[in-house]
Amino acid sequence: MRSLVGGAIVALLPLTLPADEAVRTSPAPDWILPVEDEWTAVDGEDGASHYHLVDFQHHVENRAGYEHYVIRILNEAGVEDFSQLDFDYQPAYETLHLHHITLEREGEVLDRLGGRKIEVLRREEDMESRLYDGELTALVILEDVRPGDILSYSFTRSGVNPVHAGHLHRFRRLGYGSEIDRIRCRVLWSPEARSLSWTTHGDGTPSPAKTEGGPLSEILWEQENVARISPESSTPGWVFDYPWLEYSDFPDWKSYVDHALTIYQQDQDLPGELREVCGEIGRDQETDEARILAALRWVQRHVRYLGSFFGQHTHAPYPLEDICRRRFGDCKDKGTLTVAMLRELGFDAAPALVNTSRRRGIREYLPGHSAFNHLVVHLRWNGRDYLLDPTHTYQRGSLDRMSSPDYRLFLPIRPGVTGLQEIEPKGLDATRTTIRETYRVDGLWGAARLEVRTVATGGEADSLRRYFAENSRATIEETYTDFYGGDFPGASTAEPLRFTDDPDANRVVIEESYHLPEFWSEDDDGSKWNAWVDAAFLRSNLDAPDAERRAKPYWLDHPNEIEQTIEVHLPEAWDIDEATTEIDHPAFRYRSSVEAMPKGFRMKNHYTSLASEVDAADFDDFVKSMTQVREDLSMNVWHHQSPDGGIVGASTGTSSSSLGAVIVGGGASVGLALGAVMALLLFFWDPPARVATTQDYRGLGGWLVLPIIGMFVLPLILVADAASYAVNLKDMAGVLESEGGFGGWRLYYLVGPMSSAFLLPTSILLLVLLFQRRTSLPWVYIGVAALALAVDLVLLGMEAGLDDLATEDGRESAIPGQVIRLLLWGWYMLASQRVKATFVCRRKSVPPALPAAVVAEA
Repeated sequence: MRSLVGGAIVALLPLTLPADEAVRTSPAPDWILPVEDEWTAVDGEDGASHYHLVDFQHHVENRAGYEHYVIRILNEAGVEDFSQLDFDYQPAYETLHLHHITLEREGEVLDRLGGRKIEVLRREEDMESRLYDGELTALVILEDVRPGDILSYSFTRSGVNPVHAGHLHRFRRLGYGSEIDRIRCRVLWSPEARSLSWTTHGDGTPSPAKTEGGPLSEILWEQENVARISPESSTPGWVFDYPWLEYSDFPDWKSYVDHALTIYQQDQDLPGELREVCGEIGRDQETDEARILAALRWVQRHVRYLGSFFGQHTHAPYPLEDICRRRFGDCKDKGTLTVAMLRELGFDAAPALVNTSRRRGIREYLPGHSAFNHLVVHLRWNGRDYLLDPTHTYQRGSLDRMSSPDYRLFLPIRPGVTGLQEIEPKGLDATRTTIRETYRVDGLWGAARLEVRTVATGGEADSLRRYFAENSRATIEETYTDFYGGDFPGASTAEPLRFTDDPDANRVVIEESYHLPEFWSEDDDGSKWNAWVDAAFLRSNLDAPDAERRAKPYWLDHPNEIEQTIEVHLPEAWDIDEATTEIDHPAFRYRSSVEAMPKGFRMKNHYTSLASEVDAADFDDFVKSMTQVREDLSMNVWHHQSPDGGIVGASTGTSSSSLGAVIVGGGASVGLALGAVMALLLFFWDPPARVATTQDYRGLGGWLVLPIIGMFVLPLILVADAASYAVNLKDMAGVLESEGGFGGWRLYYLVGPMSSAFLLPTSILLLVLLFQRRTSLPWVYIGVAALALAVDLVLLGMEAGLDDLATEDGRESAIPGQVIRLLLWGWYMLASQRVKATFVCRRKSVPPALPAAVVAEA
């Protein structure tokens, strides 16, 4: 219904409007500083277009902002992007002047503005968010645009919003997501009319140069060859990811508050209807806190959110009479109305300004209206400060337990206020989600029943309350069922979902019940049945970024506290390995445990955020710690099926095995150490050279090239083979942790990486001996090949005695080839004249023996 109402509002507006006196074509103003340059192509340009110039000039006293852009169109995509130009303006107080639109093609300048029809449209781009600003768009459709053209256009917007009473506070971006040959930002003002302050934001952004003298002062920021800026993902809103120039004529925050007091007038008479509402609240509610909350709830429930930012109402609220009659308004309207009601009830309330994205970052701002984007209510009560938000329709709880964003800084619009004030957020510790999932497994190869109970408090309860109010119960049940269907195919609702709301405690309870027909899944060879249970809700609510090199902090969802308990009730006793895990990081705390039950087990996972950001220097450590958390969120339950249908083996295992990591890592470390000792001994082994009967085949060539290639590849194969055991740990966790003693799979996962690691140093030694032409190379080569064959035979024998082993690497089929290669190349290394003539150097300086024929001639 909401979208139909929005559509009805827009339907009353014409889709296109004829250009009127607010849109004009005219020469560029005489106060600008023109740019004269020749734009040349740059080798290696990519993308759809290339910016040669971005030029912004602002004449404060003329209330005019001039912009000039020069863009080279590189391909068909660039033609699509720039075949139409649109210019936004506010018809209530702005006039748009189009100065020129040209295309330069092969030295010829083509006019694309003169005589062109200018369409004026009203688009309302934020309509889906119920925000309407009345902004119009002048559209110019260009003809005959081609790749290679240089598009140049300029325009001026004249006029300022009268709500600011001649004051200004502006931001101008100084970098973009494209490379730019030249950027310029110039501001002119009269020092007699105002005092202007300015600053730049962003790491390493230089300050503009100031020019004084004459009737106008000027600041000029200019830079050439500006690199493309690629903002990092999840940067906190209070951290600047682009460079900015900020300037304002408010000397301090007090002067801005004095100005804001004229906008947010607080001396209006309360409409009669609202006086009656306040009278009822005063009579019906027994405590002051109850009266405060009743007034806030009345505005939240009875005045719907809709923003109409026409003219001065970008910042000024509508009169109370209009708000009450229309029963809709934006944050300014709802906040002003709430302030009036609270004052009628005798409480100390005033409007307050915050920034929902920059939050505490406004500490770096100059005084002025552009520092804020939201209005709330500042309440002083019982010796404490509160920020109340009438736009949070589904917010519940007491004053101290209501969840509110951590704005940290706010500006109360009160007489005598001289600066930003800091406030501790309320209700952060009340935000918590507790989930209990209970799996009741009836059989060893059949289905299961899942019961889920979710308890949410604080801000999480507010979010769920909104979600259930805005969606049908059928849609919610389908979404929730699909959530579990991803892990258990065929999951279906066993009982209707139940939703219970306790507004006073701000507590929501959701109860679900599902039938899982495929709780167990059978291995491909039919010898084993598995089931994975996963703390999926916690997993889906964790910050889990990929490792990357960061220069700026990483934003975290905070507060975020989730406790998820999973109970699995099995049909008979099970072999359970109990365990606990603790992971502490400055940004979060994680605890988990696995506890055995008479028939089943209980897994608890508890995550608590501790900060709203991670410093760039700590990001790698954060990623590693969060990866450990995510690997700890699953549990594998499995059993073997015997011929008579009973269980011959059963166990559980986490998604990552600490025991497995010890076995694989320990085996690899021991093997690497022993291999290094062996390689060192072989390096000092210095057998005499063998005598070649001819020198015609001396050097690295002929058939010798083939074993040399194998020497270069062998270390890579050994590293990959050792790493494969670590990669498989996740799937083998339950098996490794369920075995007793030290045999079977545990021994296999020890010997495999140990043997590969043992051979690695000697394989590297082979390359050293090769480059030094050492006499020992043929013997070491044969020894390494023979040892590799022996290792594969041992592992093959171990595999034959292990259950459920799928020999994916084809070790058995590779053995005959290894035997043939050993015999062939072993014989070659011993008999080849090239090998004898080439590998003649010894570690000690002993001259090589002369061939027999040379000795005879001497």
